[in-house]
Amino acid sequence: MALNNVLNDKEFAQISKRRIHISSICKQMGLSYEGKDTEIYGLNFCDRKSEYDHILTFITSEKYIKHINRNDKIRCVVLTRELFEIARRNETKEITYIITDCPETIFYKIHEFLYANTQFYDKFLFDARIGEKCRISPKADISQGVVIGNHVSIGDFTTILPGVVIEDYCEVGCNCIIGCDGFQLIKSHEENRLIQHTGRVRICEGTSISNYVTVCRSLFDGFTYIGRNVKIDNLVSISHNLSIGDGTVIVSGAFFCGGCQVGKNVWVGPNSTIMNKVKIGDYGKIGIGSVVISDVKEGTTVFGNPARRL
Repeated sequence: MALNNVLNDKEFAQISKRRIHISSICKQMGLSYEGKDTEIYGLNFCDRKSEYDHILTFITSEKYIKHINRNDKIRCVVLTRELFEIARRNETKEITYIITDCPETIFYKIHEFLYANTQFYDKFLFDARIGEKCRISPKADISQGVVIGNHVSIGDFTTILPGVVIEDYCEVGCNCIIGCDGFQLIKSHEENRLIQHTGRVRICEGTSISNYVTVCRSLFDGFTYIGRNVKIDNLVSISHNLSIGDGTVIVSGAFFCGGCQVGKNVWVGPNSTIMNKVKIGDYGKIGIGSVVISDVKEGTTVFGNPARRL
């Protein structure tokens, strides 16, 4: 990055106290574990990349055991007794297990406990850092824990929340919310519960965001990432853990579900919906009103519901 006042990834990571032993978690939450009393630095899904080593994760199906063995960062897994027996027979490295009847629920309860009761997660409590020659509306709300580069423009009634980095020469219009929680739900005892997000947002140099745009921060760690010179039109919704490559154009009304990966120089037409975890290759084109439910190869044009190759 061009700025000397912007925190880099290592500096962000050093803000938190991301170290806790499994024995400490289990003692305070009334759980038990099998294996070594390992130390964890982060939580994440078993099939998702993490910026931290020593990850706690969960599985609810045998098909995810392969991800445990492939992901070198996983140190502890929450799972059922039945899955524990299978995983133990097939493990290729030393793993610690927390055994429970409701692995997903317990995993999120651990996540919420760590956020509410410990210093495990970053809270981004430093004063906002704002670069030179910025044009920030007095009606905008810039929270603590925000880093803004040089020559940045932010419009009326826009809110920038903790954990957001906006690089040089970016523009953010009016009535935007950058860095809010995404819509991650878990059903527990027939009750829908929203999950606290603890990650960040990075908007890279030269990107332009119009009005009434929402950008959610990542769920556990890392960034919801918007690359260089991206152009985002009005009324676009960008969910958690989305990655958008350099030079991409997103037209009004597009909606991206969580975990999508959008390549470089992609065109996304108006009122399109991109389903979660879908990958769009470089130079792909999404036609107006399309519903994209499967990956789009590099240089391919798709449109329709469901979107098909043109």
